[in-house]
Amino acid sequence: MMRGGDALWSGMMMRTTWYGSAVRSGLAGVLLIVAAPSAFTLAAAGATMAQRDEAPPAATPPAERRICKRSAPSGSLIETRRECHTRAEWDQIAQAGRAAGQDMVERAARSGAQ
Repeated sequence: MMRGGDALWSGMMMRTTWYGSAVRSGLAGVLLIVAAPSAFTLAAAGATMAQRDEAPPAATPPAERRICKRSAPSGSLIETRRECHTRAEWDQIAQAGRAAGQDMVERAARSGAQ
């Protein structure tokens, strides 16, 4: 027969109360599990802030900054691809597309297609 101060879980052989050592050690374990990652995160954040203060990153000029765009390949309704290029590279891609389109129009006109 279990008395009021005995552990409520079967198979547990320790006598404890609400403020007993088993409860305190359980809470200490939980606090250790919760506090340890938080302390590690704070230490890492402090190191990151110190690195930021030491050497500020050089600002990249707008022409060298990467611009990313998503596009769907021909024939695909679901798949998208992400392409990243600088502004100058995007301008070259656009120019190549315009030149290819103009070339198709000129060839069609030469062949007599209407």
